[in-house]
This record gives sequence, structure tokens and C-alpha cells, in this order.
Amino acid sequence: MKLTLCSVPIVYITMIFAVNYGKTSADPNWQQIKAFDTNGNNKIDIMDLAAIASKITE
Repeated sequence: MKLTLCSVPIVYITMIFAVNYGKTSADPNWQQIKAFDTNGNNKIDIMDLAAIASKITE
């Protein structure tokens, strides 16, 4: 199953993001969580959180 931000309820997006914050493309589960790397820098960080938050408020 491919994870996309549009196919997941907001509460799950927040939960999954929190659990995976700080992970990088070196993580063995990267393929499942890379949708949260919104800026493509191969890590899940504060910039991704800001981007996701802006999508939620749209």
C-alpha cells in the first residue's frame, strides 16, 4: 500500500509524523514513511511538519 498524505485521516497523519520525526532515508522503513518528507531532503524534520500543517489548514 502506498502512503499518500491525501489518503490518510488527519489524526493518523499527526501520529505517524510524530513517531517518525527525525528519521532519514537511511531508516529501513523509509519507503513507508517518505511521503512525510515533503521537501525531498531525505529526512523528516520541522520543515516537513510546517508543510503538513499548512496542508491541514487548507
